[in-house]
Amino acid sequence: RYLRETLQRTRDQLDAEKRLNTAIKQRKTFHLEEHAVQSQGWSKHRCPPEDIHGRADAKLRNQKEKLKRRNYEIETLKSQLDSKEQQLCDTTTRLANLESSLGFDNRELE
Repeated sequence: RYLRETLQRTRDQLDAEKRLNTAIKQRKTFHLEEHAVQSQGWSKHRCPPEDIHGRADAKLRNQKEKLKRRNYEIETLKSQLDSKEQQLCDTTTRLANLESSLGFDNRELE
């Protein structure tokens, strides 16, 4: 229905332009009829706007990239935490070995 109305309006405009061109050629004033055509105007329609710039895809890609970066940061932080825990464990073991080799007893330190 919308396309038919649009086609009819376009035809009406084309006819008006043809009459205007004819009137100009004949040196007649044609402003009254032109004003009537302009006052009709185009009716508004409610079609959703097309995403011609790919904004939805770009937004989705951006969200995926952020998720990838967060996952990478989480994995990096986890590996750093594991490394620090391992270092702490190794240091604690070395300290215990050193204390036992020097003959310290844990009860003496308390």
